[in-house]
Amino acid sequence: MSCKVKYCRFSNYHITLGHRCGKCKQYGHGQVECNNLSLKNELWEESKEDFLEEKDYCKIKDCEHKKTHKTKSHECSICFSKNHSKLNCDKNPENNIKLECPLCLTSNNVSLIDNLIYGLEEKCKACMMNPVEILLPQCKHAVLCKDCCKEINSEKLNYEIIDELNLINNFSFIKNIGDLFKKKTNIPNPYCKIVAGMGCILFVRKNINTNKFEGFFMHNDSWGQYGPKTDERPFLNDFIKNYQIIDC
Repeated sequence: MSCKVKYCRFSNYHITLGHRCGKCKQYGHGQVECNNLSLKNELWEESKEDFLEEKDYCKIKDCEHKKTHKTKSHECSICFSKNHSKLNCDKNPENNIKLECPLCLTSNNVSLIDNLIYGLEEKCKACMMNPVEILLPQCKHAVLCKDCCKEINSEKLNYEIIDELNLINNFSFIKNIGDLFKKKTNIPNPYCKIVAGMGCILFVRKNINTNKFEGFFMHNDSWGQYGPKTDERPFLNDFIKNYQIIDC
């Protein structure tokens, strides 16, 4: 069974439901049918009973729509490139982390994809269970497994948030940030930005669940200008998700 979208170049790799429109980025139609309800309806009626054989289902591990396309036609939900999972995407911030080498304390920018190594029998120095899987790119030590790299990075992020709480009181022009938030009772889940100079910004929120103040510090080198490995905007976006900005 093949895609029936007009002018589809890869019709043998997905059915119509698996075709993503180049205009609106939605699935089930193409650019010719986009914004034309009549053509969309005709396409739906023509293809609604189309299916792939089970042997042709997408075999990407985390694919949520494996029945609509073959593996070669799978699109990563992060970069939209073909034939790989978001779990293996080099643009996924979860695959690009910062950590200190436990041996020499050198700071390393680690890609859990590019810096993955195979075949070592030596055990990870952190968990002492898994084999060593990561070559730290800056110091060239191979002492950690992939899982421990993720765990160390997760702990580091938590420490960063906690440590920044102490910075809040260091800005003399804010006498009582608590009073500032109290004045904004009409704004649910507030957060504010405090300019720290040299392109650095401290983001402060009142945690929705605990009502405690938390801070997230963005260095001037963390805004993506040097590529995905030093881009901390995804972590910032997660920090302020579901919060509304107020003026400091």
